[in-house]
Amino acid sequence: MSAPSHCQECRQPLLLQLSQQSLLKESYDQLEDLLRSTATGTSHQKLPSLDEHPLYCFGLSGDASQNSQLAERELRVRDLVGGGGDGAAQVQLRYPVCFDCFEQIIQGLDLRIKQKEAERDIYMRGLTKIENKIHKAQTKDDSAFKAELATLTLEEQELDKELALLEQEELQNTQELQRLTKSKQSLAQEEQSFWHDVNHYEKNLLGFQDSLASATSQIESLKHQYDRLKVTNVIGEVFQIGTAEELGTIGGFRLGKLPMTEVKADEINAAMGHSVYLMCVLAHRFGYKLDSKFDIILCGAYCRIALKSSPSQKFELYLTSSNTDRYNTALLYLLDALNSLSQFVDNQYGFLLQKMLSEGEWKVVIGQQKNMGISSDGCIGRVPFRYDPNNLPQWSKANKLYLMKLEHLSMVSVLRDQSEQMQQPY
Repeated sequence: MSAPSHCQECRQPLLLQLSQQSLLKESYDQLEDLLRSTATGTSHQKLPSLDEHPLYCFGLSGDASQNSQLAERELRVRDLVGGGGDGAAQVQLRYPVCFDCFEQIIQGLDLRIKQKEAERDIYMRGLTKIENKIHKAQTKDDSAFKAELATLTLEEQELDKELALLEQEELQNTQELQRLTKSKQSLAQEEQSFWHDVNHYEKNLLGFQDSLASATSQIESLKHQYDRLKVTNVIGEVFQIGTAEELGTIGGFRLGKLPMTEVKADEINAAMGHSVYLMCVLAHRFGYKLDSKFDIILCGAYCRIALKSSPSQKFELYLTSSNTDRYNTALLYLLDALNSLSQFVDNQYGFLLQKMLSEGEWKVVIGQQKNMGISSDGCIGRVPFRYDPNNLPQWSKANKLYLMKLEHLSMVSVLRDQSEQMQQPY
């Protein structure tokens, strides 16, 4: 294999003398020694420059064909720039190279050696420091270590005690947390129950308020009705008596008739039935018992009356064409019953009339009483209270006075009710 005739770095032609063989071998051996010593870090020798070698024979020439057989073997220089142990890129140079390129390679090796020496010096200084510390530690008295060990032991014991206290405190805190959690759950249940009760109470309260409002409304309505009833003459509303016309009326029925005014017997009997029923109602309101002397049978327009001493003899209080005498007898009994009721009312409530009425009204009542006086001979206001077909105006006047007497008793009943309401307000 022929040796290359150009530099493997700069590609310049080379001139190789015959005396170069020994130089190549010596240079190759020096390079290998230098590389091995650099790797182990034991050599401090500086590599001499090639131009100072006594066998220097490298040079540039335009014809290098004669030296081709002397370069049969190749010079492989590895790791001239990078280290072989740090994984750097390897540089492989083939012999031959020119003097300039070889000088640059040697300079790179020298710089690498200086770096390695600096690293070695740093390593040696650190190693020396560590050895000095180890030596001082070996020569130091053990009493200081024992004292420090005792101190550390005491500190460890104190820390163990604190750790035990902290563990105990942690256990207490855990138990307290569990207790508080249970208490929180209990309070949550109590709160839920409380709000349930509150909602139930509010619901009932709303119901009670509605009931109260309804009851209040009913009370107001009843009070209004009661106030109206207080000033209302119930008897006067039911038994409306009219005495302004020639014929007296009660409940809209005329009691009596005149020669020029024909009134049927049914209307007269209905009016008489109303008047008898009114007298019985007034007697009941005043607490007077008409049945102590008379037995009055109420039957609408066909009422009858009898004495307690002769209960079998009942006289008709209704007018027919064939019972004039019996009808007049019944009128006498009826007038006697009205007279006894009037006397009872005057004795019990005469003072009330004088108290409740004004002076002018009282005088009017006294005058009416005189005009409506009932005598034992069957007259009212000095007018015979009996039916006479030949004297109808007289009988009609007597009926009118009879109705006025009933109206007077009704007025006394109203005054008595008003007096009791004033004494006992609702």
